[in-house]
Amino acid sequence: MNKDDEIRRVLFISSYHPGFPTFFRQIDGLRSVFSKVGYIRLDVEFMDSKRFGESFGRQHILEILSKKLETIPRYDLIMVADDNALSFALDYQVQLFNEIPIVFFGINNYKKAIQLNSNLLVTGVVEAVSMDETIRLMLKLRPKAREIVAIVDSTPSGLADLEHFKSMKDLFPDLDFRKLSLADHTFAELGNLLEGIDETSAVLLLSAYIDKEGNRLTFSRSLQGLLEHLHQPLFHLWYHGIGDGIIGGKVISHMEQGRVAAEIVVEIFEGRDIAGIPVVAESPNKFVVDHNVMERYGISEQLLPEGTVVVNLPLSFYRQHKQLVWVAVTLCLVQSVIILLLIYSIHRRKIAEEKLRESEERYYALFAKNHSVMVLTDPETVTIVDANPAACLYYGYDKNDLIGKKVSEINILPEDELKEVVTGLATQKKKQLVFKHRLASGEIRDVEVFTGPIPLKGRQVLCSIIHDITDRKQLEEKLLQSQKLEAIGTLAGGIAHDFNNILASIMGYAELAKVEQFPGSEVDEYLQNVLTASERARELIAQILAYGRQDIGKKTPISMRLVVEESLRLLRVSLPAMVKIESDICAEECTVDANISKLHQMVLNLCTNAAHAMEKSGGTLSVVLQKVHLQRGDLKDTPDLQPGEYVRLSVRDTGVGIDPEIRSRIFDPYFTTRSGRKGSGLGLAVVTGIVQSIQGYITVDSKQGEGAQFDVYLPICDRAIAVFEGTEPEQITGHERVLVVDDEPALIHILKQKLSRLGYSVTGANSGDEAWQLFEEDPQAFDIVLTDHAMPGISGEVLARRMKELRADIPVVILSGYSTKLELVCDEPFIDAILDKQVDDQVLGSTLRQLLDKYASAVR
Repeated sequence: MNKDDEIRRVLFISSYHPGFPTFFRQIDGLRSVFSKVGYIRLDVEFMDSKRFGESFGRQHILEILSKKLETIPRYDLIMVADDNALSFALDYQVQLFNEIPIVFFGINNYKKAIQLNSNLLVTGVVEAVSMDETIRLMLKLRPKAREIVAIVDSTPSGLADLEHFKSMKDLFPDLDFRKLSLADHTFAELGNLLEGIDETSAVLLLSAYIDKEGNRLTFSRSLQGLLEHLHQPLFHLWYHGIGDGIIGGKVISHMEQGRVAAEIVVEIFEGRDIAGIPVVAESPNKFVVDHNVMERYGISEQLLPEGTVVVNLPLSFYRQHKQLVWVAVTLCLVQSVIILLLIYSIHRRKIAEEKLRESEERYYALFAKNHSVMVLTDPETVTIVDANPAACLYYGYDKNDLIGKKVSEINILPEDELKEVVTGLATQKKKQLVFKHRLASGEIRDVEVFTGPIPLKGRQVLCSIIHDITDRKQLEEKLLQSQKLEAIGTLAGGIAHDFNNILASIMGYAELAKVEQFPGSEVDEYLQNVLTASERARELIAQILAYGRQDIGKKTPISMRLVVEESLRLLRVSLPAMVKIESDICAEECTVDANISKLHQMVLNLCTNAAHAMEKSGGTLSVVLQKVHLQRGDLKDTPDLQPGEYVRLSVRDTGVGIDPEIRSRIFDPYFTTRSGRKGSGLGLAVVTGIVQSIQGYITVDSKQGEGAQFDVYLPICDRAIAVFEGTEPEQITGHERVLVVDDEPALIHILKQKLSRLGYSVTGANSGDEAWQLFEEDPQAFDIVLTDHAMPGISGEVLARRMKELRADIPVVILSGYSTKLELVCDEPFIDAILDKQVDDQVLGSTLRQLLDKYASAVR
């Protein structure tokens, strides 16, 4: 230690994940230097971009680091390995690592790395592949080769190496250079192509992690697949893979890269200015080959360049029998030396055995005391051979009952499929999987399993760490459902609004035509049928708008008790006699801030839905209204709600229940289990929209054959219940001048006809801009304005505000495709009233007369 025993904190950001073959060699290189100085603390974060792509890796590491760096002490230096991590560090240098030195290594983009000499806070080591020297080695070992074939994928590092590969054509003009790219083939297709390669081609592996369909493999899995189909030596530019079937090349040593980068870090901490440390442009590469692969293809080691490192060399007789040779020599010299050697050998063996015993004891201590669920599995018999206390507690078994149990007894996968999975896991270093596990109670839970093979007492077992992710999956499903309903609701509201304009024209012209006919005539009857059908269409639009939460109506304090009692009175006369209604309504007043018509619709839809479930066999419909207080723990599945007083409406039936396979879809719009024309599929979807508009939530509990229960929770408000009284004015005619504004010419024509019959003088404008021009030229030319709300250009709301600013005593009425009734009291002071576009003549005339008289009396 130095620097007054000050610990220097270094953050290492890896582009990949701990299982990637280069990671531990990089770490070994760093530790070979850091362990000597003793004052450097190394933290590691992984982008995991090789498995999940750069965009995922960047977002993942940005979220993690943004949160961590807010709470932990500032790092003294940042280290990054490989291109993706360097790009991330440079992009967020100011945001995350402002004024912190950055040291990189393992960078393939040579040009980008050298350019960083101009960045005063960045330096590092270039990872430059020795492609030309490797190609020369390929030609030397494969003299019949007439072309060089590169295996590559679409990863950024792979594409960069491909460009380098293409540039080799100028150095080797007599050779053909060809690529086999996974951007164009699947792994299976690439394997078929490799089958046809003969000794006239030399094959170089650049990168093979992802194919054209987005399938990803680890390096070891990918290499295994390549070697199964390729019958020629496979060369490589990196050390990993040599010893696993790759013949070799002039390769990059990731340990050496890490060591050089670590020495730069120590120089900086010892006082050297990073701005004066240039990027190390020479990559420390060396020739490495595998003896076993050389022997398999009959390649002489005499062809290798001087200084080549050969791995997997067979031991010479002397090296194999070194101890025997020395024992024989020693016997010839002195018997006492033999005795000493034997004593020394026995002593070392005892030490090794003692260390092995201590290692197993430490392992079992870690295994037994770990709070995570851990089990050991025999991959051959697929049985559990050991489990820690956390596993026994989680699954609900005693340890003796759990050990020896078949994995298929807790994993619900079919036994043959499970056997295949376990067999595959036994050959891999690490694997992350998601399963459904059955507990001793019979409950099925979603689990995430991290598993890999480990040696234990002379055999291989699978060590699995198990995390329960049931709650997380449920929250993800709820989020997806919420997003889906929100999107459909927005679309439904927009369609319903446009259809309202069309419906207003149909009803308007039908009403005008009906006035011209004799009552009771055949044409009069036809027109009445048109109006009746239009009314039904308007009711359907109201349901769509309620579902889309575009029209929730005016909210007032409503007695939930009275709403439920009134709804049940209506239901008792409409439901079949075979459905019995039972109710338990609390006597205490439960006030909800909502629209009364929507509350009626919610109760009726829930009860009607329950009655439909009992329409064949009959049953009991139970309705319970209670006042409840919800604590924070009651709301774990609904984080948007706040603790407090709620009213709970429970609607239960004794029908057939809900099939688990469709339970997640019952709140979807237009989803129905009723055949033919018996249902629109909007009932429960509308209920969901109403409940969400009141900031409540709804749950469902059902078992097949035992009925279903829907529970609706609505927040209680403390405002007094409103009492509405009013009378409709008798006089609806007038003689004043009316300006009608709408972007639908048909609606202007209808309103002109209706208002003219009532005695008014009407002027029409097809847009807000045209209406504003008319009004601005002569503000006294009109006595009242009727305007559409949603129009291109100037909207009805903006038009009303401008008119009021120019002339404060001009009445303005908004015609809306969303609202369903007149609201004389409006939150905006420049709007006097809001009318539905399908308003009848009585309400239209009385509203205009009421407003005109109001403003006339104010002037007097």
